[in-house]
Amino acid sequence: MSFISTLVVSVGIITMILLDDTDITEVICTPISLDSFFLGFGAMFFALGGAASFPTVQNDMKDRKEFPKSVFLAFALVLFLYLPLSILGCLVYGDQLTENVLDSVPSSIFKTSIEVLSVFHMIFSLPLVISPCSLELEELLNIPHEFGWKRIALRSSIMAFILFVGLTVPDFGKVIHFIGGSVIVLTTTVFPCLFYLQLTSQKNPAWRKKYNILTIFIQQPFITCIILVTAENVTFI
Repeated sequence: MSFISTLVVSVGIITMILLDDTDITEVICTPISLDSFFLGFGAMFFALGGAASFPTVQNDMKDRKEFPKSVFLAFALVLFLYLPLSILGCLVYGDQLTENVLDSVPSSIFKTSIEVLSVFHMIFSLPLVISPCSLELEELLNIPHEFGWKRIALRSSIMAFILFVGLTVPDFGKVIHFIGGSVIVLTTTVFPCLFYLQLTSQKNPAWRKKYNILTIFIQQPFITCIILVTAENVTFI
């Protein structure tokens, strides 16, 4: 249901952009700079940074060996939905494109319907997104992985915290840039590689030297990017 809602929302927004009567000859697009690159870097990783939930998804699969295929298909579908929407939004609205593309689209009943479907997408996808965090906290607090009042209280508290953040942060786009360029870079690209190399080196002692060398090559570029992105987003905020 979450994917169906996302598909309908994406197609609907693309349709509204194409039907918009904005004169494309008057669109102004600012050239890409280092500042805009690092801001976009954080947003991109936030949008595609679902690697932290992959172990939970694989653990729930009936045939876990099919996990690589499901990941490839998932990212292919995401790119299929994201790219046309991003390109069209940039071509039609240019610098007038807001962080939420729906704010750039003229108001109409169709737009309201798309916003409602976006809410449905959030409702259906939220359990998948917060599941790894919930399971980890249950493990730390020794809460049984079965239906009970402790589990209900913990997950209700997590939802209350999410609601509090959503209502108190006026411009969540800045938070997306900051978190995407720092924490999610680590959980998506750096940590999975380092953990895999560490586990491999434990099975094969010959990997120890290779592990140390590869760790340097993996860590340094991304840590440098994290520092630059964090500094840029702090300045932006």
